[in-house]
Amino acid sequence: MPKLNFDIDEATLLKAYKISSLTPNQWEEVDHEFEDSVAGSLLSPTTGNEGEGDPLGLGNEVRGIAHLQNSIEARSEALRILVEDNFDRFVAVKASTDALHAEMKEGILAPPTEYASKPLRDQLKQAAQKANQVFLPVLENASKAQKLRTTLGVFERSKFFFNLPSFIIESIEAGRYEVAMRDYKKGKYLLENRPGQLLPIGTLKDGAATQAAEQQQKRVLDKVWNSVERAMSEMRNVLVSQLQDSTRTVEEQEKTLEILLELQSTDEPVWTYFDSHHKHIIDEMNKAYSTAMTSIEGNLKKSEAEFSDPAAATTSLAEQLQTSILQLEAKQSDSIIAKSPGEPTWQAVLELVKNVSEIMLASLPSFWKISRSFIEGRFKKETVNEVNSMEISNEVTSLLKSLLESARWRFEDILISNWLRDAAIFYHVESWAPSTTIPHSTHYLGQIELFQRHLTTCAFRLAGGVESSSGLGNRPSKQNPIPQVFITKITRAFLDALYAILDGLVLLASDESPVVTGKLPPIDKSMQKSTTLLEVLDVRDSNTRILVVVSNFGHMANTFIPSMLTQLESAFGVSLLEDRQTLNTVIKELDKTLFEGYVNPKAKTVKSILRNGILDPEMDWYDTPQPTAIRPYMYETLMYLVGIHAQVCEAAESLLPRTLNVLAEGLASEALQCFRQVRRFGMGGMLRATLEIEFMHQTLGRYVTTQAAETLSELYNKISQAYARRPGDESLQTSLDGVKRILAETRRATGVEFLCFRQTKTSSTNRGQTTGSRPRDKDRSAKG
Repeated sequence: MPKLNFDIDEATLLKAYKISSLTPNQWEEVDHEFEDSVAGSLLSPTTGNEGEGDPLGLGNEVRGIAHLQNSIEARSEALRILVEDNFDRFVAVKASTDALHAEMKEGILAPPTEYASKPLRDQLKQAAQKANQVFLPVLENASKAQKLRTTLGVFERSKFFFNLPSFIIESIEAGRYEVAMRDYKKGKYLLENRPGQLLPIGTLKDGAATQAAEQQQKRVLDKVWNSVERAMSEMRNVLVSQLQDSTRTVEEQEKTLEILLELQSTDEPVWTYFDSHHKHIIDEMNKAYSTAMTSIEGNLKKSEAEFSDPAAATTSLAEQLQTSILQLEAKQSDSIIAKSPGEPTWQAVLELVKNVSEIMLASLPSFWKISRSFIEGRFKKETVNEVNSMEISNEVTSLLKSLLESARWRFEDILISNWLRDAAIFYHVESWAPSTTIPHSTHYLGQIELFQRHLTTCAFRLAGGVESSSGLGNRPSKQNPIPQVFITKITRAFLDALYAILDGLVLLASDESPVVTGKLPPIDKSMQKSTTLLEVLDVRDSNTRILVVVSNFGHMANTFIPSMLTQLESAFGVSLLEDRQTLNTVIKELDKTLFEGYVNPKAKTVKSILRNGILDPEMDWYDTPQPTAIRPYMYETLMYLVGIHAQVCEAAESLLPRTLNVLAEGLASEALQCFRQVRRFGMGGMLRATLEIEFMHQTLGRYVTTQAAETLSELYNKISQAYARRPGDESLQTSLDGVKRILAETRRATGVEFLCFRQTKTSSTNRGQTTGSRPRDKDRSAKG
């Protein structure tokens, strides 16, 4: 196989590709056969060895000149041959061409037609106009379509941002504020960090064009974002209005606050909530207060009109007290006990407290919960330390406690004021019904204890001492400790009310007693459990009333008051020793005053009878004969005591020893004073005085106290000392025996009349302790 030749022949390449150079700049076709081309030059024959021996290379130039000369000659020869072969055709063409040129110069190429260019230009203009009419709208529409396609492409890539206003509005209308907030934050991030992604402007070489495009981009994005801000402003207004809605729950309000705080960098939404709800709470409380006060004032005016007369008001209160006490004794419900002319007013007050409390309970917990969240920094992180340093929580707690304590204190004031008012007129409740459990007392004492216990319990509850159980079931009430100021206040009120009741007891014994003045409230027969003393005794009689009241005082001092004070001390954990002593002193003084009011007139009367008998002007104690009987004055004295005995036994038998003891002491003292006025006694006078005093002594022996016995002993000594012995008095013992016989006979004869003074078998009284020793033997021996 022959060896291949890969040597490149430049001329061959130029001829093959019909190009004039190996590096052409434009499309061309060169005929190297007829043209003076480089390829033809390269292909012309040359002498192969002419260069040999020409070290300077001058042979090449010679060959080039020869080649050029040969080429020119060849071309000239070819042209001559061409002309010879085509001369006739050339002449014909030349003639035709000249004729055509002449014709055209006269016609189409005439100068007026601007050598045929004017019609062409006119046609071209018409064609251009027609083309504009036909194709320009199409091109414009195509341009618009392209712009729309470009714009749609941009919007497709950034449709979230450009649809953001409508998205937010839809979310607001649907109440999906978190979604709206999320979209808003996403859009804001894209606007601030990726505006080129939202609305590309491309790469422009011209700086002015770039700036203009950026401004245009900014205007478009700002226009969209302004719509977003308007939508968010609307959402902000909606959320603010929701903050001011007091019916929404705490969770809803907290979520609303969180969204608003994300929209705003300040804590203004929180204060908007505080201000609006504070105003709402105050307005609602004022509204409830005004409504309730209108009702309260109306009821008060009605009550004032009905009881404009103080006496009528007191009578009405007394009736209400009596009815309430009877209902308490019957253990009726509070709703029944509360029925009274004053109930509408108190019911209105209760409604006032209830409505105001309900408003507070409905609004204040949520208000406080959000306030606490704010204090803890949930809604404002940067100020939590400042708020905590202000100790707002402790202050609010203190204010709430102060509010409750103030309300409790005010109601305690009202209760205590009415407590003392009712205690001052509580004596109207005394129906003079005998006690079924305590002899010689009235049922009124138990009513006093019930009244005091009920009011003390109410005051204790008002002070917060008892937390009433709520809900179903019989869960016991919870007892809480109460502040010392309330304990002191309630204790003082209890004692003041007790003193007022004691004053009422004194008034019951006076002529101002309702049973005397006719102002006794009507008794509810349906609730009365026993027969009253009015049906047995004449309590309109002052002596009877005094005896009953004094007996009640005794039971008050010995039983009721100690029991009540002990219960009070146990309930409040206090000691009332000093008050107990003071109260006992007061009771003793009042008891003494009342008792003396009864016994002193009786003592005065009976001592007057005794005095008149002893100091009778017709009686000569020195010359009187020996006695054969006891004079009538002594019978009269003892019969008067029998009447007192009967009266006391009928009204207050427990006072009988006390009464007769005092009267016996008074009689002994009066007898001593009277006989001291007798200068001397004869035997008859001495025996008569001894007989009469001994008769009184033995008859009243059960009620002769130690003091009375000592006085009588002194009296016997006085008679013995004043005895003036005279001739003929030697038969003294015989005379004394006669006196003893007369005394014994008289005692038997008057046994029935003075039976009430005798010691009964069932009596537990020790005669020796009550009467003391009577030194009659000593006296008689002295007489002897």
